Amino acid sequence: MTTTAGLDPEVALPSRRRFLIGAGSAFGATWTRAGPPSSSDDRPPVVVVGAGLAGLAAALELAERGVPVRVLEARSEPGGRVRTARAPFRDGFNVELGPWRIPASHSLTLGFARKFGLKPRPVRSDQENRNYYVRGRALRGSDVRSRPELLPYELPEEERRLGPIGLWERSLEPYMRLRLPPTVNPWPRELSDLDHLSLGEFLKSRQVSTEGLRMIGDMLGFAPFLHTAFLANFREELHDYHDGFFTIDGGNDRLPKLMAGRLKDAVQYGIEVVRVEHGGPRPVVCFIRDGRRERLVAERVVLAVPFSVLRDVVFEPALSPEKARAVRELNYEPATKVVLQCRRRFWEGEGGRRGGVTYTDLPIQSILYQDWSDRADGRGLMVFYAMGRAGPLDQVGTTPELIRTAIGIGEKIHPGLGSEVEEAVAIRWGREPFARGAYPVFLPGQESEMGSLLARREGRLHFAGDHASVFPGWMNGALESGQRVAHEISALT
Repeated sequence: MTTTAGLDPEVALPSRRRFLIGAGSAFGATWTRAGPPSSSDDRPPVVVVGAGLAGLAAALELAERGVPVRVLEARSEPGGRVRTARAPFRDGFNVELGPWRIPASHSLTLGFARKFGLKPRPVRSDQENRNYYVRGRALRGSDVRSRPELLPYELPEEERRLGPIGLWERSLEPYMRLRLPPTVNPWPRELSDLDHLSLGEFLKSRQVSTEGLRMIGDMLGFAPFLHTAFLANFREELHDYHDGFFTIDGGNDRLPKLMAGRLKDAVQYGIEVVRVEHGGPRPVVCFIRDGRRERLVAERVVLAVPFSVLRDVVFEPALSPEKARAVRELNYEPATKVVLQCRRRFWEGEGGRRGGVTYTDLPIQSILYQDWSDRADGRGLMVFYAMGRAGPLDQVGTTPELIRTAIGIGEKIHPGLGSEVEEAVAIRWGREPFARGAYPVFLPGQESEMGSLLARREGRLHFAGDHASVFPGWMNGALESGQRVAHEISALT
């Protein structure tokens, strides 16, 4: 079995920290001016830091308006957390290591895909084939609905009758009746007072029992989010994010690659921004390229990287206290994915499962079964997906050890799994040096305290990314924020 992963975080993070300490002490030294702007225009370019979807959307919009742009990306390819793995899998296989679904309601993402000639492909819904493995018992979703006595929890009679989905819907029902618009920002008074509650605290306030809370956490995949803000989770229910999904045929990373290709040499890779000087009439971006210190005078700067990464950038003068606090404290959750290529799709013989998910109370949290039923060779992909503070999986040392641990846990559900595995890939987003987390999600109180600050510009510095949108954690949010920033800059120039 071949195992692989992205950048080795155990090596990259310490060396990055040492490098930044050295760079910080060298700011008084001479910085070489970078090459010419990305167009023949003599104006300084708008410098976009980060070639994820947010940065690329901003750069494309500005370029189409005739504004010179330069995109600086630390990695060797575009996409940010949109990352598709193809190797070492067999021909035709691919899997999303980052965001893997596009809700049908996310028209901006789907529109971008079609604009670049990409085909959105429907994803079989979890609701169609949802199974469980909790407290040592394997349960089919259909059995849970028809025979609630099978639920292995000590539940009050009403909660047992409702089951996990019914109990969740009952808890939300008074708030779903408000019929709010799909992009609520800010929240109306009826809901804003709930921002101080975590999801777990909200459910308890709705008289959900302790065992009912565990059932919802285990069987709906909410366990990783019980400590996060209720409203952050409610927003996704309100927006119908889970009513039909798509993915981009051939891999979601095709979109950022085509977007970057449209910008040609305006996108430059292997550049790590370490300092932004913005006290003068024009900001100056200081970065490292091939071990050399360089600087670039900009008309404006778009910071399109996660705040978890922006914490390493030195600002001179410092950002406003409110903005600096938002950068420092915005919560990013880790996530771990272990992808297994199996020599045969044995799970299809277990009740005709094609696509769908098994939710568990084990450290792997959930198993996603990619629907490759059209492959004649019988091979398939299985994805273990542990979101949030994944506990034991985050503590495992090396990538091969992580994969072996995940397979061992998975064999509790699928005995003999190890003998079926041919190839494996793993990623831990919390350890990726240019991500430092898989997605932003507010902790209780954070949205009311800092929500309006995330997208607010500071002088000639503008902020983009899914965190600075009403769709945090989704590709739609990244694209929307990039377009917003481009319009913001256009209105000011």
